[in-house]
Amino acid sequence: MPLLDQKLDLFTSKSNECKNKTYSRADMTAAGCRDSDTVDACGTKLFDKCIYTELNNLENQLDAMALAMNGMDQANAQAKMALRHLSKKPVAPPQPPQPSTPGHR
Repeated sequence: MPLLDQKLDLFTSKSNECKNKTYSRADMTAAGCRDSDTVDACGTKLFDKCIYTELNNLENQLDAMALAMNGMDQANAQAKMALRHLSKKPVAPPQPPQPSTPGHR
């Protein structure tokens, strides 16, 4: 989990940087802002462009963790099945009663 914590810290830091950044006209153009966009719409585009790399890194890390956890779940399920199989001891068929011999009890 240390890697995930590191990615989360980087994402949070970058998010704060993007929120507090003073954007230039060139930044606005690069983000796809148009003269017809509202301030909120352009702000969203600027933030999305700014945070994209860190967000992508975090999403990749989460995807990798989900994949690893899925693999662990599958391995766990297989281990449980193997244990169930191993714990099933063969049961001997019932033996017919032995005939008693006269004079013996």
